[in-house]
Amino acid sequence: MSKVLIMYSKKEKKEKRQGFWIEFGSKCSKLKDGHGKARKWILYKTGIKGLELKFEAVDSCLSVVIELNCRDDAQRVEMFQKFFDLKPQLDQIFGNGLEFERDFILQAGTTVSRIYCKKEGLDILDEGKKEEAFSFFISKMIRLEKVFLFFKSSIDEFSFADEEML
Repeated sequence: MSKVLIMYSKKEKKEKRQGFWIEFGSKCSKLKDGHGKARKWILYKTGIKGLELKFEAVDSCLSVVIELNCRDDAQRVEMFQKFFDLKPQLDQIFGNGLEFERDFILQAGTTVSRIYCKKEGLDILDEGKKEEAFSFFISKMIRLEKVFLFFKSSIDEFSFADEEML
């Protein structure tokens, strides 16, 4: 079976990406948490400065990511090490598949640390793979949030000034 390559203009690509994320948001708004309420992703409301959870779609690779982007490199590396020290427990919560990258350089040149799960070969522009992409994002982010919550309950050195946002 040969794969057909579809080319989009920059504008079409942007519109398709926006459409994917709008549809994904609509799909997520129908999800329920453990208490029957509408599920809300943690994402940027972690209560830990310099720690974010993200959905990413780059080319044909989807990822759910815990990103450590502290301005202080020493604090970033220390926080990353705390995650890495908990790797056996985190693997039990997430299942195998979490990747740890201490020094990841973003397109803008900034160095961050990442704990993530990715799936190659899925493109959000591919209408035929949209449901598979939704399923990957939802199932893996639920697990990644559990990893984050376990991590958060396991540390006390970092500031939780924004905790009421959770």
